[in-house]
Amino acid sequence: MSKNKLIALAIAAALASPAAYAVDVTPTTPDVFPTNAITGNAIQVTNGDSILIEAAATDNYLGRNTGYNIRVTLQGGAKFAAAVPAAAGINGETVTVAGGGQIGDTSVTYSVVPAQGVVEGDGIKIAAFDFVIDNVGFLANGGTLKIDVRVGDPVGGNELASTNGTTIARGEQAWVVTYVAPGNTDARIDVGADSAKRLFSSDGTVNLADTDLFNAGSVTVALNPALTANMGLDPAVATAPLKITGEDFGPFLAANGGSVSLQSTALCDGSGTTIAATVAGDHLSASVAGSTTVNDVNANPFICFQADGDTTIDDQAIDASLVVKQAGYTDSPNFTDSTDKLLAMMYNGAVKRVWHFNPSTNMDQQSYLRVSNSSTTGGLFTIDGTCDDGSAGNPVTFNLGAGKSILLTSQDIEEGNAAKGLTGAMGTCTANGAAGVTAKRRLVITGEVGNMEVQNFLRNAAGGAINTNVNNAD
Repeated sequence: MSKNKLIALAIAAALASPAAYAVDVTPTTPDVFPTNAITGNAIQVTNGDSILIEAAATDNYLGRNTGYNIRVTLQGGAKFAAAVPAAAGINGETVTVAGGGQIGDTSVTYSVVPAQGVVEGDGIKIAAFDFVIDNVGFLANGGTLKIDVRVGDPVGGNELASTNGTTIARGEQAWVVTYVAPGNTDARIDVGADSAKRLFSSDGTVNLADTDLFNAGSVTVALNPALTANMGLDPAVATAPLKITGEDFGPFLAANGGSVSLQSTALCDGSGTTIAATVAGDHLSASVAGSTTVNDVNANPFICFQADGDTTIDDQAIDASLVVKQAGYTDSPNFTDSTDKLLAMMYNGAVKRVWHFNPSTNMDQQSYLRVSNSSTTGGLFTIDGTCDDGSAGNPVTFNLGAGKSILLTSQDIEEGNAAKGLTGAMGTCTANGAAGVTAKRRLVITGEVGNMEVQNFLRNAAGGAINTNVNNAD
């Protein structure tokens, strides 16, 4: 056989064989549906954006116009809930539905015929909303809806190219909750003598005691901006009852002139709109009404406290939480201030607690208190005591220079000791049942300085043996 005939046969065979293809699937943007709205497999979703399937031949031969099929298969058991219309050709191709694409089907096959004079064609464009899909309950768990695409030879049936696992939709939590620190993060519980921890210092200065108001920060609730369909979720209808938590909200009881609230202005002075929060009986939290909507919270985002001015305020972290609810939809998770943006109530001085301090009448176990001013400035120190029966003694005060220390006995604290620079005497607690022995008390030591160290010594003298132990809370 001549060389020319061999070449001619090779060309004829090549023209008769199917072309080799590469296929690329590019959904413009994968659709995002709210997991809260995916309440069962029967929910329907659509492709809100077009899907381009580009089928590019890699061995074009001059003048050949070859048709091909494109089959799109839904993953995860998803099914079409409405008949799929024909797609459009990217470059003038004629596209028809050759199989599948009916209600209940999991795949659709398109027949693609290139336009006259166009070699191989470029692919198809599935228009937005052409796919109506159900049986997608897996989106409720944040899953993804994916498709597999196969380019096939319509005559021989063999696969020319394929790509698997292209995401066309996914589920995401519908609601986003953001906690933000207040504009003024310098506010502190004022430990100075004028306040005695009952008021706040707006700039942190000791003895400023200029306000009974405290702004812990703000909270906002919004629909997830990534969603391509809200599916009926509505901030005007959905409720977001905020719960604010701490360690002791006793100083903010409405009955005593205090308050916990959401307000529209950062001043927290009631000059704007206000949503009251009710303090729980254990004083550990305060909650707004369950009917408070997302829009209500967003209109009053600032978390505000007003002290009653008479009750000692404890230093405490402030947290908040809320669950967004709307009838007919799945509740959101519990959104807390997980990044600690809300401002804690902190002292503007040094505070230490001692939970066990024996009276001077207990000669077998004698308590001593050593206070060291470890800051760079001198200042006033105050010792407050509470007996085991809950009664409070008189405060004892003294001044202590920078770097200096003082050692005090139970007798010094109970009876006073001017020689050591003490002012005031705490007095004794009531008898605890043992002959001649009064009850124990717990102490709070406050210094109008930056730092201090406190050691509580318990001297055991029973049986002639003397042991010294350190016993303090902080």
